[in-house]
Amino acid sequence: RRSIPYVVAGLAIGVYMRIDQVMLGILSTSEETGIYAAAVRLSESANFIPVAVASSFAPGLARLKAVDPEGYEGQTLRMLRVLSSLALIITIPVALLAPFVIPVLLGSAYAESGFVLSVHVLSNLFVFFGVGESVWGTNAGLQQVTMVKTVAGAAVNILLNFLLIPRFGALGAAAATLVAY
Repeated sequence: RRSIPYVVAGLAIGVYMRIDQVMLGILSTSEETGIYAAAVRLSESANFIPVAVASSFAPGLARLKAVDPEGYEGQTLRMLRVLSSLALIITIPVALLAPFVIPVLLGSAYAESGFVLSVHVLSNLFVFFGVGESVWGTNAGLQQVTMVKTVAGAAVNILLNFLLIPRFGALGAAAATLVAY
């Protein structure tokens, strides 16, 4: 019963990780969809890192919560600092360098993906912190809050995609994702 909110949240994450490309295909051109897909693939390639870090902290945190609340708090903050630091170390250089690196990596046809990547990769800051927050939320029994936040994020992403994609194409989809996260 306690896992149902996580199932719903997982489905919402699945929706808003892919809905941008679906909506771009409907509301824009195939070129915009391709530009976006190239940027997102690069941006999301770092998403395994916070999961690996949080997974390494989670068992110890769960044990520590029961026996040493102050130690638990300190370790939770340590995990969040590690995740935040990694997010900044990865995200900021990618955001700044993407417009220059993408044409070299993917060719001039994908040059516009660099600007999309610069915006989309900023969402990784929230992904990294959100993964850490979910470990804390699980230990605090806040499954319902996690579910509501995730479903709300998916709804915001869909709404913003409707508003931004027709006017800004792939860049609008990246901005919608950033705001939703």
